[in-house]
Amino acid sequence: MADLINLSRASVDASGRITLSGLATGIDFRAAADAIIKAKQIPADRLKTEISANDKKITALADLRTSLNTLKDALSKLRGAVSIGDADNIFKAKQAFASTGRTDGKTPSAASSLVGVALTNASALGSRTIEVLRVAKAHKVGSASFNSLTTDLGTARGQAPGSIVGSFNINGVAIQVLATDKLTDLRDRINAANTGTSATGVTASIVSVSTTEHYLVLTHDKTGTSITVNTEVGGVLNAMGISSNGGATFSNELQKPRTARFTADGLLDPDRFESRLVSSKTAALSTLTTGTTYPGSFQINGTGTATINYDSTTTLQTLVTAVNAQTATTGVTASIVDDDVGHRLVLTHGTSAAFTLTDTNGLLGALGVDNEQVVERTGNTITDLYAGTTLTLFGAEEGTKIKIDVERSLTSVKSQVTAFVDAYNALKTVINTHSYVDPATGAKTDKTGVLFGSRTLAEIEQKLANLAGTGVDGVSVDYRALVQVGIKFVDNKTLADPLKADTFVIDAAKLDAVLLSNPEDVRKLFTFDFSSSDPRVSLLGFTAKTAYNAAGYTINIGNVGPGQRSSVAVTSATATLNNASSFAATTSGLFQINGTNINYNIATDTLDSVVSAINAAAISGVTASKVTTSSGTFKIQINSATNPLTIGGDTGDLVSRMTLSTDGYLVGQANIGGAADGTANGTVSPSQASLTVTSPSTAEGLKVFYSGNSNVSGITLKYTIGLGAQLHFAVEQMVDAVSGSVENDIKALKSQNDLSNKRITEITQRLEIQRQTILDKFIAAEQSMAILKRALDSINQINATLSPRR
Repeated sequence: MADLINLSRASVDASGRITLSGLATGIDFRAAADAIIKAKQIPADRLKTEISANDKKITALADLRTSLNTLKDALSKLRGAVSIGDADNIFKAKQAFASTGRTDGKTPSAASSLVGVALTNASALGSRTIEVLRVAKAHKVGSASFNSLTTDLGTARGQAPGSIVGSFNINGVAIQVLATDKLTDLRDRINAANTGTSATGVTASIVSVSTTEHYLVLTHDKTGTSITVNTEVGGVLNAMGISSNGGATFSNELQKPRTARFTADGLLDPDRFESRLVSSKTAALSTLTTGTTYPGSFQINGTGTATINYDSTTTLQTLVTAVNAQTATTGVTASIVDDDVGHRLVLTHGTSAAFTLTDTNGLLGALGVDNEQVVERTGNTITDLYAGTTLTLFGAEEGTKIKIDVERSLTSVKSQVTAFVDAYNALKTVINTHSYVDPATGAKTDKTGVLFGSRTLAEIEQKLANLAGTGVDGVSVDYRALVQVGIKFVDNKTLADPLKADTFVIDAAKLDAVLLSNPEDVRKLFTFDFSSSDPRVSLLGFTAKTAYNAAGYTINIGNVGPGQRSSVAVTSATATLNNASSFAATTSGLFQINGTNINYNIATDTLDSVVSAINAAAISGVTASKVTTSSGTFKIQINSATNPLTIGGDTGDLVSRMTLSTDGYLVGQANIGGAADGTANGTVSPSQASLTVTSPSTAEGLKVFYSGNSNVSGITLKYTIGLGAQLHFAVEQMVDAVSGSVENDIKALKSQNDLSNKRITEITQRLEIQRQTILDKFIAAEQSMAILKRALDSINQINATLSPRR
């Protein structure tokens, strides 16, 4: 019986029914059904093959997109884009060289030990000179000595346990001193108070000189700022040896707060003279200086003229007394500035008026008195002296001038140009891979990429080649093409690798020479270079549609007026307008903003309600707001987005009491024309003081800023569009996420795959139904054959029974 059943032909259908193929007929009808379905599956298999091919193309396009984006990024700093501080313009990159010198024959310290220099692209070219007279220092205050870190403060000071109990304030924040405090507890409590929005700004530390000698040290977190300690309770400041008079003075002041002091570029201060350092203010100047004849005198020529006499016993302090004795006549007062290592004489006119000194016997010269401007800052990091420049003061050295030369960073330019060439070559290699053909037959090979024959690939290749190989209109004829600055196409005949065909090579020596001799021409070759006949018009931006015009463009600007106006500051926004803490107006009435009435009642209205009334008037483009100043006072600020503000017609006195100032101007209308496009009045859309050119002008996309406050016409705008800008826009269009050619190809292939997958699903579902139908027919035939076979078997058995035996 086992021989009658072939288990390999057994199967279970979706409903759990078990069928055996070919029991009656001997035919493997399941294999036959599979063969039929497989033949009908060929269209779906072809679609799967197409999907696989499309996936490879999608991957290749994604790689192409990555190469294009790398090129775009390399061009982003070469195209002359407008950015804050020119941060995105490599041609504005700067580098600094610092050197030191003296005029007294002494050897100056190295510049790097005195100052650090960091530049941004906003730094201006040129030389600066500084002399660091003093670096800023933090205020440090120490306690008396404590003999233990593990016992309470009273015991550690040799007092009764728990006797130091009370509190004191550090910069306005209360610090508790508990009976059980150890020195470490107080340190931690002081540091805990130096957190949050009301932090003290003071850090506590412990200095352990030995196992039995420990000091609490308070250090201000900021240089040049004093620590204030007061509001003593329980005598704790005195007990700890910090202050014996409640914080008025310190018993152990380790370091006074010092501001940074320096001179810059030889600037003079006509109403202030200052000497060099002398080591003592009480020693005779004759022992501290040389080159002076004693006795002698000098004249102060201020409000009036006075003669100051001195002799060999005169000190810096007695000289100050002598000058101040003549202040009524000269208007000049004297004082002493104490530095950590010496003292300086300072002479200042009380009304900031200029005065002169006439030195008869050489004392002022011996003291080095001059009126060079002294600059002070609270810290050693100086960011506001020169635009785009950060100076970090490391040390002071009187008499040493530090020269800082700011130059173009040509190394940065060369590096960026090299990055562009590398990115272009990498992209060209990708393109060459997909375009590769057998040099003998002209047919593609197994080395050819999957994008062979791609229309998009061909368009990209041609666009880039056209731009890279052509010149820039409007620039110097000697520097209008890449080859003229040392960037040339490789000689394809010399290549061992055909995939490097039509790539760039850099003649480094030529590029270096051009950068050194003609950096501006290299810049114009790459960037969007803009100029205006009126310096009040500056470039804000441009687009791919902004076209070159040899004759330039003429822009006319009109309807210019205030765009933002602010009131004087008042102490209350909720006080009535007639209140002294508001505008102290005396008469109610109405005023007009751009012709619209604003009514006010000084007895009931406030700053807040005036703001609300202006906004409720719904004046076209006009809004009002309450502005809180840094000092906590309040202003009314009125802004217009479209037309200049006209505020007047006040029937009371509120407007005059508000004393409105103009904070900014806006342009109401403008037009532009250019000889090349024949447009006399191209559309210019103003937004405040920003002007954007729209069609039909060929300067479309040009965006400029007007910093003037009056109408002006006939301004000539000229610009050239360098290769960096042209290539950047071309690549940007290719990789645009919405309309870029590469993205469109990827979308199209993905769409094809989606349709193919849908079609495969439909074919698979239909064939599964057909397969089941075929199987059902085979099963029915099998069943019929089984019935016939059983009938035949019965007949054969009957025949066998009826037949006579022999």
